[in-house]
Amino acid sequence: MKRMGLLLMSGLVFWGVIACSPGRVIQKPEFVKISNVELLDINQDDLTIRVRTLFHNPNPFGCSLENITFSTYIDGQPLGASRVQGAVDIRGNENFELLLDSRLLLESIPGVMFSIFRKPEVEVEVRGRSTMVTALKNMTFSFNPKSRVKVKSRMKDIIRTKLLAPLSETGRIFPPAQAACE
Repeated sequence: MKRMGLLLMSGLVFWGVIACSPGRVIQKPEFVKISNVELLDINQDDLTIRVRTLFHNPNPFGCSLENITFSTYIDGQPLGASRVQGAVDIRGNENFELLLDSRLLLESIPGVMFSIFRKPEVEVEVRGRSTMVTALKNMTFSFNPKSRVKVKSRMKDIIRTKLLAPLSETGRIFPPAQAACE
C-alpha cells in the first residue's frame, strides 16, 4: 500500500513539474531541409509554386500546427505571402512535411526567372510563423528555413512553353481570350 502511494505521489510530482514548466519541456519543430520546389500552375493572373519543407518534431508527443503563415523568397526576391489552410497534425519524435504554396504575381516574375534560368541552383527561403497546439500549452514560433535547391529542367520547360512561348509569339504573356476562341 505504501509502495502504491509512493508511486502515485511520484507520478503527480512528475506531472506537476511538466505542467509548471512547459517551456522547458515543449520544443519547437526543427527545420531539416527544403526537399523540393515545384511549379504547380501558370495562368493569366499568377504563377503558383509549392515549396516542400521537411521538419522534425523533437517532442515525444504529437501536436498540431495552426495559423501557419509564411513568405517565400528565391535568391532574395519575394514570391509572395500565403497561409496554410486548416491545421497540420504531427506525430511525436518524427519528421513531417509542410507543403507551402505561394502565388507569384506576374509583375514579379522577371527577377525570379532570371535566377531560375541563369544558374543550376537557387536559394529558397521561407519566413513564417505558426502556433503549435499541445495538451499542455499553445506556443507560437517562427521558422526561417533556407536551402540551395537544384532547378529542374522540367520546371524550365514548363516556363518556356506556358509563359515564354506565348510572350514571344504575341508580345503578351497570354493571348487575349477572344483570340483563343477563334
